[in-house]
Amino acid sequence: MIRATVTLLPRISALENVEMPPAFGGLPLKVRRAKVSKLLGKVGLGDRMDHEPRRRAA
Repeated sequence: MIRATVTLLPRISALENVEMPPAFGGLPLKVRRAKVSKLLGKVGLGDRMDHEPRRRAA
């Protein structure tokens, strides 16, 4: 079994948290935003992209 720990920054949105690794990898903004939006939609967070982690659990 593989176990991963994910740390979200509390003051930035879900979209910004998820797009951080591809941004560090040099993926252009338009491409990055499109991919991250699609991924968040697949995991059921498409309508919560602009929410910050501390607000997501409420």
